[in-house]
Amino acid sequence: MTNPTQLFHQYLQVSRSLVSKMNEQITALEIYHNQWTILNYLKNCGYSTIPDICNYLDVDSVIITRSVNSMEQNNMIKQVPGKDEQEKRIELTPKGKEVHTKCLKIAEKIEEKALDGITEEEQDLFFQTVLKILNNIRN
Repeated sequence: MTNPTQLFHQYLQVSRSLVSKMNEQITALEIYHNQWTILNYLKNCGYSTIPDICNYLDVDSVIITRSVNSMEQNNMIKQVPGKDEQEKRIELTPKGKEVHTKCLKIAEKIEEKALDGITEEEQDLFFQTVLKILNNIRN
């Protein structure tokens, strides 16, 4: 059995490498990986709030707020009033949808290359293992 410390070190190395590769290729679109994760989340759910994004990404609100403000300045998202005065919903703008589409193509190419030579069965096993780890961390 692999040493758990080594296992998680390698897992984090893979994660950092994927994020670095993504950042290398999307900075021309004036976006970084952390902002891409927000764009992708908004694309999948339609709109959200800062607290919901924080919960989904398991990230502090200061980081999300900073990213949201930057993305709003770059006209990728807009904040609109929610159910009450304090709640602001965050939505993609047309530019945000365009940037999402471009980033998605980049992400798919990076992911395809990363999975080259890895069978569907191995991918499924990895996915199930990651889900179990995530569940263990959250419970």
